[in-house]
Amino acid sequence: MFRERQFGRASAFIGSVILVGLAALVVSAVFSDASGFGVLATFVSTATLVVSVPIAALTLLRDGQHRRVDRTLALHAELTTGDVGAARVRLARQLRDLGRAGVHVNRPGLVAQVTWDELLTDRVNNYLLEVDRAHKPYRDAGAVLRVFERADAANRAGALDSALFHQLICHHGYWWAIALRKREGEPWASRDALDGLLAWGAEYETRASTTPTYARDWGKTRLRDFGVER
Repeated sequence: MFRERQFGRASAFIGSVILVGLAALVVSAVFSDASGFGVLATFVSTATLVVSVPIAALTLLRDGQHRRVDRTLALHAELTTGDVGAARVRLARQLRDLGRAGVHVNRPGLVAQVTWDELLTDRVNNYLLEVDRAHKPYRDAGAVLRVFERADAANRAGALDSALFHQLICHHGYWWAIALRKREGEPWASRDALDGLLAWGAEYETRASTTPTYARDWGKTRLRDFGVER
């Protein structure tokens, strides 16, 4: 959202620069002592320069925005498809099944919330479904968390589109931040990126004038799954 406003202001500024530059050229041509042909040639060449340089700058800005969008979409695809997407689905299903069995939940029926130590126990770290038993939940958790590590780092470096990042990545992160619970003082380095993502998301939402529909819907999903929104 902030970058989009910056882009709009930059476009308006560049347009103003072009208009001022052309106006200055017209005034210069009117009061010049040079021959008509010389004035025309100078006017045309200089006008071309005045117009082309700001347009080139605007093109670079636009290309940069497109690249940020592409990177954000690529991270979302990495999280939701392929090997990581499969790991995410397996682990979420395991936590739902454990919750139905009353394991690591405040009340039966909610999705289980597990710490790193709990994730390594036999009860949690062996998939209940036979089709999933070639995999391990703690390895799947690591694969999911590493995507959030990269996403948080790229976002803080300014390499991603903020609005898309909030919509497509942050709210997945909010869900996993509840599901993969970190005890105070517990060493779980790959989980730390979720805390950074939560902090950035809260700051972004504070700047936003309204709460988007997708944010309200994600909140309802977390409330249904865990009994809390955050």
